Amino acid sequence: MPLYDPVIYDRSLPVQSYWETTAQPPEYAPLNQLETCEVAVIGAGLTGLSAAWHLAQAGVEVAIVEPG
Repeated sequence: MPLYDPVIYDRSLPVQSYWETTAQPPEYAPLNQLETCEVAVIGAGLTGLSAAWHLAQAGVEVAIVEPG
């Protein structure tokens, strides 16, 4: 007897993460001009957001760049 519902063991079904199915990221216009900052963080993943947050807490002017 399987521990979980049999559909969990069906490898032919696509599996999406909770974030992929529920997140509604905001839409931002692409950069059309030069921007300046002290530190540019490339990527808004967990590590990038954490780095940007900690830098901002220390008073650093930070910009996060995420490919669209």
